[in-house]
Amino acid sequence: MLHLPYPIEAVAKAEGIPVSDLEVILERGRAVLLEIRNERVEPFRDEKIIVSWNAFAIRAFADAGAALERSDYVERAMQAAEFIWSEMREKERLLHSSIEGKASGLAYLDDLAGLGNALLSLHAATLDSKWLDRAYSLADEVLEFFFDEESGTVFDSAHDMEDLVIRPRDATDGATPSGPSLAAELFARAGALKNDIRYRQAARSIVDHEVESMEEFGTAFGRMLSVVDRLEANPVEVALFVPADSDPIPLLTAVHEEFLPGGVIAGIISDEDELDLKQTISSPQEGTPL
Repeated sequence: MLHLPYPIEAVAKAEGIPVSDLEVILERGRAVLLEIRNERVEPFRDEKIIVSWNAFAIRAFADAGAALERSDYVERAMQAAEFIWSEMREKERLLHSSIEGKASGLAYLDDLAGLGNALLSLHAATLDSKWLDRAYSLADEVLEFFFDEESGTVFDSAHDMEDLVIRPRDATDGATPSGPSLAAELFARAGALKNDIRYRQAARSIVDHEVESMEEFGTAFGRMLSVVDRLEANPVEVALFVPADSDPIPLLTAVHEEFLPGGVIAGIISDEDELDLKQTISSPQEGTPL
């Protein structure tokens, strides 16, 4: 395997040759390497498109794009989110994965909650109300199919999925955040934006269910503890109104330059009057309006 631990200019200087000559040598070496590697059996690559993994990427691109003023990041987030919404839903239900253009299997909790959080971040990066509406729709789907009133928490599988001896539920984080922690975060964020008591109560109930476990095994509950911090903090709630004939980027840039731990950002781009903002988000009843 070719390896270049130093800048190409430094290597060329050390070898006493022009940079252009070194580039030719490297290109020739890459071609030889590729020819030999193509004689081997290619390693297997899993081609499935999984909603939860894409949700993490969408959220990262949306947050980074807004913070770093990278419109290309935001565009990638929108493309991925639109693909999932248009190609990976059936009968108003989100599906889990897609391969070779065919989506199948009902979504699991981390799919729904992860995508819901991603769409909230995408709305904060664009002020497009469709992402907010879709996030609320996913939150409602979690409430309907994953939240258990008797236990006061959520399960990793929907109640109408295949019957299992034990319905799975794991609130501890692994390489990725747990489904219950993502659900609690979605409900906390959506509850602050929509001022929906159902979301607020669900977030608190999921967190309360894990209190003893978090006290004993705190390092396994990083994302859930961040939700606790969000619920207990005095959050900044930012509501933006941008006239349709104005560029929203300067305003969004100014907001995203600030560090708003636990904060929520929402708004609307409209040619109507500012009262329409109330149809998109509720007036903050707790926290700090900005």
